[in-house]
Amino acid sequence: MACIPSAYALRPYEGTDASVAEAGVFELEFSPFGYVRGHTQRTLAGPYAVANFGLAGDTELVVEGRINRQQGGVPDGYRTSLGDTALSLKHVFRHGSLQDGGSGISLAAECGVLLPEYHGTSGNGMVCSGIASQKFELATVHLNTAASRTREHTTSHFVGVIVEGAESGALKPVMEIFRDNELGGSQTHSALAGLIWKHSEELSFDLGLRAARADGHPLTELRIGLTWSVAPHQ
Repeated sequence: MACIPSAYALRPYEGTDASVAEAGVFELEFSPFGYVRGHTQRTLAGPYAVANFGLAGDTELVVEGRINRQQGGVPDGYRTSLGDTALSLKHVFRHGSLQDGGSGISLAAECGVLLPEYHGTSGNGMVCSGIASQKFELATVHLNTAASRTREHTTSHFVGVIVEGAESGALKPVMEIFRDNELGGSQTHSALAGLIWKHSEELSFDLGLRAARADGHPLTELRIGLTWSVAPHQ
């Protein structure tokens, strides 16, 4: 799991979009199960949860964490851990095509703290990302760039692009490519393809398959989850 950078909260991607939950709205991104197959390790990744709380002023509070369970032999450390723990704030600086009545590029930023992991990396870190989103007639594109100070006290740079296709009925095809580069350390190149099924305005389900190469070694990951939002009056 060390090959997987911290998520910036939008299922089933590693990146996110330039929008936030409305004030008073609670949004849960939840994955009961995920599976990661690396060069020498197999990991059950989940449950994984990202809780988004809409605040006033185009801002939201984001809390996240993931339970990882190593499969097979574990020569050192613990088989089960709580990782990807983070607390951040996300703010929309420019209303654009992602917001109601807006046009052009939507711009946002998300910055936060990487919290110590339980039976994982005990250090703290920081991450700050910039997000630009544009909705077109046939697709919506999100560009993510991020810089972080990892829990191991190294510097990491992330660049990713998300493309969401036009909805065909309740289904929407999606894809993401990204590069995560730890200076003087690991490099990860990744591509994800998946589908989002919009069950209702409040509930959607997602399925994604990710293929990556981390330090020259192949990595595959299956992601299954949902996004559920609750407004104050519900």
